[in-house]
Amino acid sequence: MEERAKKWRESQKYHTKFSIIIPMKNAEKTIEKALDSIKCQQYKEKEILIVNDHSEDKSIDKVKTFQKSNKDTEIKYFEVKDQKWGPGAGRNVGLDNATGDYILFLDADDELLPDALKNIDEAIKNNNKEDAFILGQLSHILSKVKKKVFRSSKLDKLISEKKNGEKEKADVLLLGHDMQLMKANGEAKKIIKLRPKKFQGTKGFQMGINTGGTIWQGCWKKSLFDENNIRFDENCIFEDTTARLQLYGKAKKIRVPNIATHKYIVRPGQSITTTQDFNTLKAGIEMARRISKLVKEGKVDKKHQKYVTMRLLVMPGTLAWIAYSMGAYKMYKLKEKKNTKKRTKTKKSIDRT
Repeated sequence: MEERAKKWRESQKYHTKFSIIIPMKNAEKTIEKALDSIKCQQYKEKEILIVNDHSEDKSIDKVKTFQKSNKDTEIKYFEVKDQKWGPGAGRNVGLDNATGDYILFLDADDELLPDALKNIDEAIKNNNKEDAFILGQLSHILSKVKKKVFRSSKLDKLISEKKNGEKEKADVLLLGHDMQLMKANGEAKKIIKLRPKKFQGTKGFQMGINTGGTIWQGCWKKSLFDENNIRFDENCIFEDTTARLQLYGKAKKIRVPNIATHKYIVRPGQSITTTQDFNTLKAGIEMARRISKLVKEGKVDKKHQKYVTMRLLVMPGTLAWIAYSMGAYKMYKLKEKKNTKKRTKTKKSIDRT
């Protein structure tokens, strides 16, 4: 018993090294906040890998300035090669150069929440056999009126107690996050509290049903990528779908700790979520083809192919959502245009008086 307790104490001294990969494309307005959210983490064992995807604004200058003024933070800068583009290409460059034990992904217009790395490290120590951790997110919808509208979920260590008082690793660590929706004028609409269920930690859900997941919602063991030769699709959108399918398929254990780690910022008119068009619909169809190709090439184990088949069966619903969003966004833009004309007309009337 004393020997086991000694080993447990020793394991607590080791801190997981995280490689945080940020693909960057014309992010001069947001990249500093993203970097600062990592710098402010009370956690030393980390490296930041920024991969520039042919930015045409001042993003590179912002990064270089941040590097010079924060020499105590390990920041590595790379460029996506010519003839390649997209977040997938940037993440692949990051993976090829990462030296951490676990990989985290962060978009250049998002941020990490305070103590995110510390909380993930604690979850890994309590569940050190897990390959993938599905993380929580804190969603922000920006508007013209800037205000803090979200609150983060508390970290719940779901650890059971044995009769002799010895702590036992939890079989399932669940994830939760709060999401507040905003009206177009910047007023808070409502708060949605999302708490996961046990099935969200299953391969059936992640590989078959969860068509809305993203790669940055996970913390991944680097060996999962390297030992299975898993990389992202390049020169396309929906670039992380086939990679996630392979990662979940190869992961020995998937657990869901109840941690909110990311601040996901949705800017109307700037993300795939809010700007659907015909190209997005075409990309969705192409994504389905890439998933089918993945199965044909034998990159999905036979025991998991039923989940991928399930995903392909629900794909028409995903494409229908994209088509609906296209119409909704078009109506939103028309309404905004009408309101702008109305405000301009009202202003002119006031000026005349």
